[in-house]
Amino acid sequence: MENTKQSPYEADDYMKNIIINTEPELITFLLDILEYGENIESEEILLGDSSYKILYLLLKNILPLTVLVEEKYIDKIYRDSYYMHFSCKHGEYSRFCKRLFVFSGNIFEKLDCYNFCDLSTKKLQDNFVGTIVIRPLRGGKIGRCLLNPHFLLKDKNIYLRYARYSATVYGKRLQINAFPFSMQDGETTTCAEVTILNLMDYFGKKYCEYRSILPSDIVSIVEKNDFERALPTRGLKYVTITKVFSEMGFYPRLYAKKLFADGSQFKRVMHYYIESGIPVAMGVKVDEKTKHSVVCIGHGEINYKDIGKKIYAIYDKEIGNYIWIVDSSDLCRNYIMMDDGKVPYEEMEWKVEKSHNINISDKHILGDYEPEVLMVPLYKRMFLEAQDAYDISTSALASKNIGIQKFYPNIGSKEKPVIIRLFMCSSRNYKYQRMSNLSKKNEYLCKVYNKLRLPRFIWVCEIYDEKGYRGGKANGEIVIDATSSPDYGTKSILLFHYPYYVLMCHKNIENVGMLFGNDEVFEKLDKWEPIDSYNHNLHLPENKIDRKSTRLNSSH
Repeated sequence: MENTKQSPYEADDYMKNIIINTEPELITFLLDILEYGENIESEEILLGDSSYKILYLLLKNILPLTVLVEEKYIDKIYRDSYYMHFSCKHGEYSRFCKRLFVFSGNIFEKLDCYNFCDLSTKKLQDNFVGTIVIRPLRGGKIGRCLLNPHFLLKDKNIYLRYARYSATVYGKRLQINAFPFSMQDGETTTCAEVTILNLMDYFGKKYCEYRSILPSDIVSIVEKNDFERALPTRGLKYVTITKVFSEMGFYPRLYAKKLFADGSQFKRVMHYYIESGIPVAMGVKVDEKTKHSVVCIGHGEINYKDIGKKIYAIYDKEIGNYIWIVDSSDLCRNYIMMDDGKVPYEEMEWKVEKSHNINISDKHILGDYEPEVLMVPLYKRMFLEAQDAYDISTSALASKNIGIQKFYPNIGSKEKPVIIRLFMCSSRNYKYQRMSNLSKKNEYLCKVYNKLRLPRFIWVCEIYDEKGYRGGKANGEIVIDATSSPDYGTKSILLFHYPYYVLMCHKNIENVGMLFGNDEVFEKLDKWEPIDSYNHNLHLPENKIDRKSTRLNSSH
């Protein structure tokens, strides 16, 4: 692990370069950087340390690598905790952290010395994994991490949410696509505070309406709304977490699994928000005595082979009509989690343990945990909730008057079910993608979408058959006003788009159900082709950086 070339920074106590090629070199480096020294008596004790284990699993998968260590780094989150709590203790705690700049491979391989000035910004950017803060604590040594999932997840087919951050090293500004990660220190932060800090860090970077916060901000809000001292922290209830987000400008929604008749519907609600590109906080049960908090930021690949196994019927109660449906949320088993006790971007499987007792419901498990509570940080103009959007779209699809079978009778049977994909998005991004992807055969449809008046946010229910779903081509969609009231029912629908039929709905339509019973209301299209699936909410892990902008989106 020792550098053999002459480095101009050898005597620099501020920065040093380290090249790690093998696993033994990695272990030696971690023992040094975590300042364990000779305190580790055996390898088992070492593997039992969460800080070491997480770093080891993280860096082992990207060997060989180059690490630039920045000594005496001032981390704003740790510095806030230090002056709020650690500086008041009898024991000595350093004010400074270390920051690691991690690069994939030996970036000095073709150079005569370890000189960053000889490296182009492009070469550094192409190999830049991200930054890791090491805190001078006895436990929870890993502070704020910004790591590009492209290097950690390799070629996994997953979809997730991230923001764009930047870091400067030797005057070269590098950018990172990442979702923040940190461990809890056990005194100023537990898993609950880490959940808040990471989510607010993401939202503050992604959208101009919000700002990142510090541990002292959380303590201030908790002290105003709780009856016990806030430090040392003993964790937060999800009602208190929700209050913190309310104070920070969100309009959060709290869901308890026990209030759902079926745990599968709880999972669907979570999936709808994840598919909408909204990271959610989840309260989980580790065992009978231990609760935990994690963040879900994406999902894994779709299991197309389950299409025939996840079919169910939707009824139109007024007329008695029904169609067979497959919900795309039921085809996804794996979710991407940010868990402060595990490696960032951990992929966890949602499993169902069947109960043989009719009085006991099936047990739903996510990884090693049992989900109990879901907290969704919603924007103030997102009024219509996921469950309401689901009820509106499925009741419309099953309707005898306005349902899809009236215009496309070849779909909706048990042999050929309708596959639905439900999500929320901003109308600006929605219109842009639809107008960009509509083909020449959909020229008239393009005019319809161009004239469509939309609120800032909409719910979209894309409609597929099995062939179209596998190929990413929708047979149509139902667009719902996300600022509407759930009491409006189908009156909240703004657009029906079925194969060769389309209908724009206007505010002056009072009795939508009666009006839709008239066939002439729907416009028949002479030319039509399936449309591309909307794919702006979630992203594949990529290392592409647009240097023209430091944000992925300037607003929701």
